[in-house]
Amino acid sequence: MGKVFEASCSCGQVGFEGKGEPMAAIACYCDDCQAAAKVIDALPSGRSGLGDDGGTISTLFRKDVVRCVRGKERLIEVKLRPDSHATRVVASCCNSNMLTKFENWLPMVALRTFSTSTAAVVPRFCINTRYAPDATKIKHAAPRHPKIPPQLGLKVVGAALYLALPIGDGRLS
Repeated sequence: MGKVFEASCSCGQVGFEGKGEPMAAIACYCDDCQAAAKVIDALPSGRSGLGDDGGTISTLFRKDVVRCVRGKERLIEVKLRPDSHATRVVASCCNSNMLTKFENWLPMVALRTFSTSTAAVVPRFCINTRYAPDATKIKHAAPRHPKIPPQLGLKVVGAALYLALPIGDGRLS
């Protein structure tokens, strides 16, 4: 688990890290991400991360391997609806959308970076493309899926099982 993914807000005051191999890098076109982008982009200097093709690029990590390494006091939570399972975490210093966390069984966070020093995140999957404003304008070469692809679904379920195991650090002996 030596690999570390570093994520920063656009002004650099807030930073996160994800340790180990990510579950996947994605471009998500869901209606929830697009609606959240409108709210975040409406903030002063807001940076949702929504691309001009309607997708938001994120790197998915198990929630137990992601932590804020600087600027925790600058984090604010944005929910679209009080009953939503998804919460966006925004760096209030520059209103950068840093991550999405889930308050249901989903074992992951969707981490974003605005750092220019980090190599560009290249999506492995384009997901929820049925919600893309214009699917012909999706700019990523990754396979396109109208919903969640089975390979990613299996990784998510596997991560949920790993975190649910009652033995030690979650590994079977």
